[in-house]
Amino acid sequence: MNKKSGGFTLIEVLVSFSVVLVLTAFFPILLKSIYTLTKENKEIHPLELEVFIHQAKMEIRNAKHVTTNGKMLTIMNRNNQTITYENYEGKVRRRVNGSGHEILLQNVHQVTYVEQNNGAVFLIEGNNHEFYEITVSAIVKEWTSD
Repeated sequence: MNKKSGGFTLIEVLVSFSVVLVLTAFFPILLKSIYTLTKENKEIHPLELEVFIHQAKMEIRNAKHVTTNGKMLTIMNRNNQTITYENYEGKVRRRVNGSGHEILLQNVHQVTYVEQNNGAVFLIEGNNHEFYEITVSAIVKEWTSD
């Protein structure tokens, strides 16, 4: 008795059907994840802002001198490198010795830098018109002029 025919067994059909059901169950989750990742965000992300503040604190605290003209913050560090923070096409970018293009903050409408004793104040306005005022001070009492 030869039971070899050209069709599928019931077990094979049930296994393939269950695989298809599992894949279709994850499809809405996949679509939501894709939508979340690709939607355009108009606000400054809080984690991005934290990284920006940390970077600015590190550089200002290790600086020999800090100056600003309102639109650009210039930091002279102990290695005699000139580091600039500036608004560039809705972003805050960092440049070292006039070269490079490191984006530190996105979705920025306007940034104003105010020089203060031993540091600077960042006045940041996001694209959604949220305002942030960040004060960063150096540990030293006075800037040394070399």
